[in-house]
Amino acid sequence: MQNYHKNTKKWYIAIKMKFIFIILLSLFCLNILYSQDNVLENKGYVTLTQEADEYYTKVLPAEFDLSGFVYFPPLYNQTHWVCNQAASSYYMMTFETNKLKSISSEDQANQFSVYFPWNFGNGGNGWYGDNYVITMEMLKELGVPKISDCESDLIRDSAMWISGYDKYYQAMHNRIGEYLRIKTNTLTGLNTLKAWVYDNCGSEYYGGTATFLANIASGGSTYFEIGNPEAGAYVITKCGNDALHARTIVGYNDDVCFDYNDDGQYTNDVDLNGDGIIDVRDYEKGGFKLAESNGTEWQGDGFCWIMYKCMADQYLDGGILNNYVHIIKPVIDYTPLLTAKIILKHESREKIKVKIGISSDTESDVWEYIKDFPIVNYQGGNKYMQGGVTEADKKLEFGLDITPLLEYFNENKQAKLFLIVDEADNGDVFSGEIEEFSVLDYSGDIVQEFTNSTLTTLINNNETVVSVNVELDELNKPKIITETLPVLSAQTQIWYDIENEGGKSPFKWELLPCFDVNYLNEDFDYFEGTKLTPESDYNDVVNLELPFSFPFDDKETDEIRINVDGYILPFSETNVWTQFREHLYPFFINESVIAPLARFRLISDMESGDGIWYESLQDTVKIRWQVSDTWAEAWTKADFGCELIADGTIRFSYGQEYLSNIFSNIGGVSFGNHDDNIMVWMDDIPQNGSQIEIVSYPIPENLYINNEGTLYGNPGVLNSYPIRVRVTDVNNISFTKRYELTTGVNMQVMDNEIVTIYPNPVSEFTTIKLRENVYGDIRFNLINSIGEIVFSDNFNNSDSYILNLNDYNNGVYIIEMHINEKIFNSRLVKI
Repeated sequence: MQNYHKNTKKWYIAIKMKFIFIILLSLFCLNILYSQDNVLENKGYVTLTQEADEYYTKVLPAEFDLSGFVYFPPLYNQTHWVCNQAASSYYMMTFETNKLKSISSEDQANQFSVYFPWNFGNGGNGWYGDNYVITMEMLKELGVPKISDCESDLIRDSAMWISGYDKYYQAMHNRIGEYLRIKTNTLTGLNTLKAWVYDNCGSEYYGGTATFLANIASGGSTYFEIGNPEAGAYVITKCGNDALHARTIVGYNDDVCFDYNDDGQYTNDVDLNGDGIIDVRDYEKGGFKLAESNGTEWQGDGFCWIMYKCMADQYLDGGILNNYVHIIKPVIDYTPLLTAKIILKHESREKIKVKIGISSDTESDVWEYIKDFPIVNYQGGNKYMQGGVTEADKKLEFGLDITPLLEYFNENKQAKLFLIVDEADNGDVFSGEIEEFSVLDYSGDIVQEFTNSTLTTLINNNETVVSVNVELDELNKPKIITETLPVLSAQTQIWYDIENEGGKSPFKWELLPCFDVNYLNEDFDYFEGTKLTPESDYNDVVNLELPFSFPFDDKETDEIRINVDGYILPFSETNVWTQFREHLYPFFINESVIAPLARFRLISDMESGDGIWYESLQDTVKIRWQVSDTWAEAWTKADFGCELIADGTIRFSYGQEYLSNIFSNIGGVSFGNHDDNIMVWMDDIPQNGSQIEIVSYPIPENLYINNEGTLYGNPGVLNSYPIRVRVTDVNNISFTKRYELTTGVNMQVMDNEIVTIYPNPVSEFTTIKLRENVYGDIRFNLINSIGEIVFSDNFNNSDSYILNLNDYNNGVYIIEMHINEKIFNSRLVKI
């Protein structure tokens, strides 16, 4: 009888949820008119607008549950450390995709693979988890197969890499367009997440999942007591200090409760933590329902709960990692337009990295752009390419979606594509070869294949390159045709349309920061300074207070976190990712990072003299690393440094380096929004004595671009401030254009009959000359490229003024003249 009642209850819940879903869909047309502009997407985060926040506060039901919908797959029962992939690929990708397609998730043919993404990042033997963001990056860049099409899922094999171009090509069709974050440590963030679960914040369909990383603190879990709406259910009340487990949010209930202060009451308006503020960290009521990955019998029914408070408490103080969850947006009916087919043979796949380069000049032997991938990237352990032990397992046939490279084809629809294979085998132990490199063009009615089938032996411990020339049937890529921006107003709201042509709609528009990079030569400074000692040799961080506020992105920071792995987190509240291994790129593009030499996995071997040192000067903080490779401390070493200058300039410097090339390396700066970054170098570490200076121009505050390509906002006074605008079409082909943005206080320009300025451009001194009959107390300002007044003075009844520019940087300035209650502006170029 117990099983009968249990199954009847599940059937009833499923019918009830389907009925609710039909009702919600019937209300959709009414709601969507209101909710098209419900959210703001900024720097990779989604949040409700103020109006939408108020709206959802009124209309959200007290409870909502997606787990009974036919689109949610059966609970997964993990055999290995695959929780991150179960949460992201299996639960989220399956639910979000099948909901859009209106198909059931009961069938394995409609469920997405766990082992395909996991096997590229688990170390080769299944010993390690792999962060779900790496999986999301794979879902975005390459796609994922169905469980029914992936042998490693069917037999749960932790080493197998599937072989066969057709299998990879089919996987390319199963994609997400983007993955985003919701910050959960504020009431608005909590409301945004609930609105996402309820109806995707009012998008085109109802119900959404999310995932995050956390573990359970000692004593941080219990069962809801009798009287709770979910009495008897397992609940997490406090998270621990090592966020290793991923879970998927499938519902919420505002009325579940836990008595944190043991006063016999359940409140949301008592200051539990004594900080004088009432916020989500003080909530004893409300929680999210989670799908676990330990089967239907785990803790009764395979689901559990986490209190709202855990979503807001700081990590290391009871909260989830970095207080954010991730969401995904699938792309339905995606078809790649350009792919690569590669047949590669090697005896140790962890020694191999594959990249694709492209040049618009078909006669060139040098690529203009290079792209690496989240697979075949020094991964999979010391095994044959397919993970088995037979001769056939040494060979892997695989495919890569390279559609975004269509951006770099010339106007004749031609380009030269390069397959670049890096081998890291300094002992000359293993051998390998490229058997085939093909590029397939799907743009026309007939598939074209351009093949280089010359058998090419890999150069030992070096880079091997083969190439093929490609001429497309069709090339339809987007292009921005607005050449320059006019002087826009700083006094009123900007609303300016940027025009584009070509490509396939819908389009995604983005504002991107600009970076100026200077490559210098200077002997490496092995200064002593003050030594910082991490608590652990491995992957540890140390905090450092700065003697000034350092501008980074649109914020300022006075405390940074320095990681042994060769990078700086500019904001001390950011925590290092867990479940993260060889492939650094997803980490780099998703967090704010300053990376002179980011690498997995460096060690500060204190016994051999390794360490991190810093030195503070008047307007500069210098940081120096001396580190080694993990498991190879005896013969490896890297000396490099970073300078943070008070004006926001960042300078990397490089000394001696003896590292194995078995891991990827990244040098650059990222603002943490996928594309808000500059990678100044990848893999090939700069030579001893190299120095790289990076001047960043963050996106101006309060400046935005919408999905129609309209630039809007009120960023204040700017003068020739550089910004980049990028448009990307539905096929993920982009076009980026750099503009110089100027916003004037007054639209008047200088009247040459009243004022003349000469010489202009100027290197040292320029003269401001007034007309003879213009007298009075005349005031002027010199304004720099970010709108700051850097100098002011008066004429004091003189008809001319000699302005000394020796102490100012080269660039474009505005001279703002105040004459007879009128304002006149003129550009001045300092060279």
